[in-house]
Amino acid sequence: ASPEAAPEVPLNNGGCSMQIDLQLQRPPRAATKLTKLSGEFVFAVPGDKHKYIFKKFGNGARQSEKFGETIVTLEGARPNGKVGLLVVGRICTPQAHKWPALLTQFYRQLAERFPRVRWEFVGCPAELQPALQDACQGRTTFWTAGWERRSLLTTWDALLYHQPALPESFGRTVAEAMRVGCVPVVDAQGGFIEQLEHGGGFVCRGVDEFATAIERLHSRQQLSDVSRTAERIGNERWSLDRFAKELLTRFDGALDRRAGGRQSPR
Repeated sequence: ASPEAAPEVPLNNGGCSMQIDLQLQRPPRAATKLTKLSGEFVFAVPGDKHKYIFKKFGNGARQSEKFGETIVTLEGARPNGKVGLLVVGRICTPQAHKWPALLTQFYRQLAERFPRVRWEFVGCPAELQPALQDACQGRTTFWTAGWERRSLLTTWDALLYHQPALPESFGRTVAEAMRVGCVPVVDAQGGFIEQLEHGGGFVCRGVDEFATAIERLHSRQQLSDVSRTAERIGNERWSLDRFAKELLTRFDGALDRRAGGRQSPR
């Protein structure tokens, strides 16, 4: 028998809508509740002892707005199932030096090892897209560059950045990815090393280490653990709340020093 249609569930996800495509085995019932846990969605069914783990997917994501709320359509999943398709993205400005030709062979090697990975690219120059499409065996999505594309980080399992000839002093996109639980898998150089010194992602030297990181993320438990660590560290170090507190602390210190340097009137 075909499964019944899943309900639409409002989800507060920072204003970003997404469609979650999942393998069907046991359909959810009515009166459901959904909570987000760093890249996973825990779907509790009233009266049922199980909790259903729904993995987010970025491929084929469709946006759906209803009365100003974000609607997530769930199509069902296996209880506590393994991660299915892993979505790995890359976001860079559309400049040639950010997209070197070596990426074609790099992604070809990874795509051959991981047939259950879908690759998404933001800002890839048009002339490189056919080669990457072929290298990734057609499992690709290309997005034009734009500030709003950063919302895709909420639908990716991992952010992959490989450009050994161009070290980043500070990875702003890495910080943004970590804050939403998207796991950085990046070159072991530049500011990335300091950003990931306490975990929450992987710094890699060469394609084999990148492959090892992706292999680890195929474990649902590993992905969940690293994603949660990334989100915690990202918010502790780079959230607006953290910056606001530090700024106010510096203002208070400056005022205290100024007050301490004043002389009493004679």
